[in-house]
Amino acid sequence: MWVRPDPEDLAALAALADRGELAVHVDQALPLAEAAEAWRLNRLGRTRGKLVLSVGER
Repeated sequence: MWVRPDPEDLAALAALADRGELAVHVDQALPLAEAAEAWRLNRLGRTRGKLVLSVGER
């Protein structure tokens, strides 16, 4: 599915997040060095939530 960012929609999502009414479930956070593993996990289709790649120190 291809989507185009819409400023009004993004502002509405930001407002929901600010009010705590929007949550994103993170399945795993991996360092950028493990991007290939994140890609592999994504292709398996077995994750329950988002895969996050971390850049730099947390």
